[in-house]
Amino acid sequence: MGLKGTSAIEYMFVVGIALAALATIVTISMGMSNDSIRLAQAKDTVERLANSADYVYSLGPGSKAVVSVNMPRGMRFIHFSDDRVHMRISLSSGDTDVYAKSTKSGNLIGSIIFESGQQRVPVTALMDGSVLFGDSYLECLPSIIHVGDTGSANVTVKNIAPFQISDLNA
Repeated sequence: MGLKGTSAIEYMFVVGIALAALATIVTISMGMSNDSIRLAQAKDTVERLANSADYVYSLGPGSKAVVSVNMPRGMRFIHFSDDRVHMRISLSSGDTDVYAKSTKSGNLIGSIIFESGQQRVPVTALMDGSVLFGDSYLECLPSIIHVGDTGSANVTVKNIAPFQISDLNA
């Protein structure tokens, strides 16, 4: 009679180990799936931005378009330089860089807010052959300072315009 209780406990022990192993596998797969989704979103975003630069550049100076992109969660920065759009995102395995190259346009400049979620980004072909992302000719790092932050913060303002900007006061 005592053997029935022992085999029931052994059975529960084996089932418990199997459930723990299954939970571990599911957790790891969910993390990998989330990373794959964010990486695909990042690739789609940089490719859409590079393609929109080619589009407005081909229409000529003064042309403007607004592209809707989905910024992935965990984005560290997005940078425009030369003929490249560069985004860095944080994944469970570490930071990953994603690039897209503009094939037709000249110098890519600009600054956009890099918060996750849906964004509408204006893209403008300038007279000097550059393509501007966003509406600003100044880049401010960090781009967002929260009201609840305490202490001091360093803010860097950089001229990204293809012309000289002067007489700025803060």
